[in-house]
Amino acid sequence: MRSRRVLLLLPGLLGASARNPSHAAEAAESMGASELRALRTLLARARRRGRAGTGESPEGLLFESLGVEPEGDDWPAAAVSALADGASWQPEAWVRADPVHLEAGASDLRLGDPRGLEVTGEEAAELCTTINRVLDEVPGRIEPLAPARWYMGLGAIPRLSTREPSLAMGGPAGETLPRGADAVVWLRTLTEIQMLLHDLPVNRARTKRGRPVINSVWFWGAGPLPPRPDAMPDLRLWSDSVLAQGLGQALGVTCRPLPSSAGAVLQEGREDALDIVYCDALHYAARLDDWPVWLEGLQGWEARWFEPLRRALWSGELASLRIASGGGCWHEVSPSARWQWWRRAGALAAHVSKAGASPGAYSDPTPPQGRAGPGEIRDPHRDRKRGGRSGDP
Repeated sequence: MRSRRVLLLLPGLLGASARNPSHAAEAAESMGASELRALRTLLARARRRGRAGTGESPEGLLFESLGVEPEGDDWPAAAVSALADGASWQPEAWVRADPVHLEAGASDLRLGDPRGLEVTGEEAAELCTTINRVLDEVPGRIEPLAPARWYMGLGAIPRLSTREPSLAMGGPAGETLPRGADAVVWLRTLTEIQMLLHDLPVNRARTKRGRPVINSVWFWGAGPLPPRPDAMPDLRLWSDSVLAQGLGQALGVTCRPLPSSAGAVLQEGREDALDIVYCDALHYAARLDDWPVWLEGLQGWEARWFEPLRRALWSGELASLRIASGGGCWHEVSPSARWQWWRRAGALAAHVSKAGASPGAYSDPTPPQGRAGPGEIRDPHRDRKRGGRSGDP
């Protein structure tokens, strides 16, 4: 019996990332019972578990799954991504200060999708040089290690509680600004930056090109680089995320680019090993209520990932498959699920509704557990069951 395992980290898979989760259920229902057969079969035959760790944001789900604890209220996203972006120095702490576009809503300002800014290297350099002239109160200067990822290296860990842009976008910006003992200084600095950016030549040029103006920065992910553990389980990361790449470097874990299908993971996997696949594209589609893109993404994962992984499970090539969609929702499938034919694949919306339930509402009799980390997933023989030779597709 094989002992290889796969963990899919797919925030937004069940619409749990949506600002209005009921929209995801409606979108899933519209697909009809004939769609996403492999995914619905896997979910129907999985053991559902709720966990104490929230996994609310894509970043939080990734950190939790690798056993990294937050620094105060923030995940150390800035320090980890700075490592991937080639930072040549290591301060006491990092904070991201990403360029963003705040768009006017009916009665407030809302954070736009930061992925659509298309900031050039020249724009980033000019804007950061200008902004640094007014940074008198905060203990650092902004460095554009990547055009759309700006950083501040700090001599001490700031007493801040921030919100990831992945969760703040689309909502009122005022409700997700930094808080904490040091927040008043950072908020005052933020106001000065916004006033400075209001009418810069860079932004006037962007307006002429039809690009959103960069009218603010977003402070988030404050903290130090997480310490490298003395020992890690045998695992590999597969992701195109800069955060995953930096986290792999920080923990001493190999991170490879996200392949187009499960085939590469299945072919290159090792016995007694865990492959962790991380992709946040579905989260962004759900967060922005872009259901056509969300549904198209689900269909792509169905053909290239869920169906090949289902076949690998049913044949015994995999010892287990875990699917984490965020919001504390985990599904685990073993090869023996092949024979649970009475657990028929239902409408995807049924699983969407359960994804928003509290951990205590899950049907698995196993008590809710804490964060899933390397200490939990180290044993490759955990919950191993024998699969059969033929049966349900």
